[in-house]
Amino acid sequence: MPHYSEEFKEKLVREMMSPAGRSVSEVHRDTGISENTLYSWKNR
Repeated sequence: MPHYSEEFKEKLVREMMSPAGRSVSEVHRDTGISENTLYSWKNR
């Protein structure tokens, strides 16, 4: 399992939380990171 830096995680969460942000599905498609992982980062 790859380890992602806190900065990288925060960058993706900011993208998903911004008003015109990207969806979890879009980030998943672009990065290959599972949707479950992205949701857990977003909900922190």
